[in-house]
Amino acid sequence: MRYRFSPASRLALVVAIVAHLIAACTPANNSDSPGLVKTDPAADTYVQLARTYLSRGNTMVAFENAQKAVATDPKSVEGHTIMGLILQSRGDSSNAAKHYVKAKKLAPYDPFVSNAYGTYLCSNGLYGEADREFLTASKSPLNQAPWVALTNAGLCYERNGQYAMARQRLQSALALNSKFSQASEALKRLHGRG
Repeated sequence: MRYRFSPASRLALVVAIVAHLIAACTPANNSDSPGLVKTDPAADTYVQLARTYLSRGNTMVAFENAQKAVATDPKSVEGHTIMGLILQSRGDSSNAAKHYVKAKKLAPYDPFVSNAYGTYLCSNGLYGEADREFLTASKSPLNQAPWVALTNAGLCYERNGQYAMARQRLQSALALNSKFSQASEALKRLHGRG
């Protein structure tokens, strides 16, 4: 099955993926960590290819490689997460949810998964559940960039019109990384609201 992505969808997806990948500097397939699973090396190669193509804006080839990753190894946490992100960006919420849920079952403590799933939940109006996922991601000792998840939580609250909570999450993000422009720009945007 071939999917078409609009230029706006491609850009949104690439921005989301890059933010999620920053938060996922720690490998998701470390069998020494509780809740994380080891995957097939071939699936890891497909995941790396999917990441590379996404970073270059080639979502079609990224999608094909993510599909190959989960076909090669159905336990590929990152493969399922990237599939979820791509499907979400093209509006296939139902199939995106299946991949996110599978990734959460395989790696409930993985900050990459929690952050991506939180983004999905927020985009579907499930703000409380999204915040829980973002906080899980931000508190994970595996997360080397917890300010990304806190910024996503702030953006989610902003989307929901809960400006006080949005400010709180964004300020928490900036307390961890004062140079994170997405958080500072969002906080400026909230000035004077609610």
